[in-house]
Amino acid sequence: MSKELTIAKLAAREAGFVIMRYWQKSISVKTKSNWRDPVTKADLAADNIIQKRIKTAFPTHSILSEETGGNWKDEYAWVIDPLDGTVNFAAGLPTFSTSIGLIKNGRPFLGVIACHALRETYWGEIGKGAWMKKGTKKPTRIHVSKTKKLKEAMFSFSFNYSDVSRNRMLKKAQKLGNTTRAMRIHYSGAYDFMNVASGRIDANICDELGLWDYAGAWPILKEAGGTLYNHKGTPLVFGEKNAVATNSVLSKKLFDYL
Repeated sequence: MSKELTIAKLAAREAGFVIMRYWQKSISVKTKSNWRDPVTKADLAADNIIQKRIKTAFPTHSILSEETGGNWKDEYAWVIDPLDGTVNFAAGLPTFSTSIGLIKNGRPFLGVIACHALRETYWGEIGKGAWMKKGTKKPTRIHVSKTKKLKEAMFSFSFNYSDVSRNRMLKKAQKLGNTTRAMRIHYSGAYDFMNVASGRIDANICDELGLWDYAGAWPILKEAGGTLYNHKGTPLVFGEKNAVATNSVLSKKLFDYL
């Protein structure tokens, strides 16, 4: 295991200790961009812990965080979402996570997603496979599903906090609704990407993502056999905001509905 991956896993675990101290407790919730975009003490405390760990180990690397901003265009850049799914976290739901990704020369290189309440940690490094550890069990390699037909597939949808993004994705969900087996909205993009990577869900359709929403998930999904597209059905370029993560064999007819 590389030093970078070791530090990322350690930082995610340390962030989890802090986050779980606040979970299902009375906690103040503030807003950022609009009334649907929350932030809590847990978000900020976790962000501080992760950044300190990374800066200590890699003082020359840059950092981009959802909570504090930054830069990702240096040779090595860490992209962080300390608490993805804050709405779920604040409501006491278990579908939230910490996402840490390392970008090398503009391309996602490794990632760690820790779903603390679910006791699931995912990681991947380009060329070294995708892995998941559940609680105290031994790590296992994960793979995407083999579903090909839309009518047999399960989809999830991720979108940001704006009315425009929400309404646009609900229209796409309505168009897809009669062609597929089931659809889910979890309000946690990183969690949804891991469901695709582990074969639980066949595709995750996303609108207006921040880089921190998928920087950590990208290498894990790729190493699990998945593919990332934009909504036109061409390979996703890191930095684009509208993404579709699939198992790589799902019918391209999906894009007729996007």
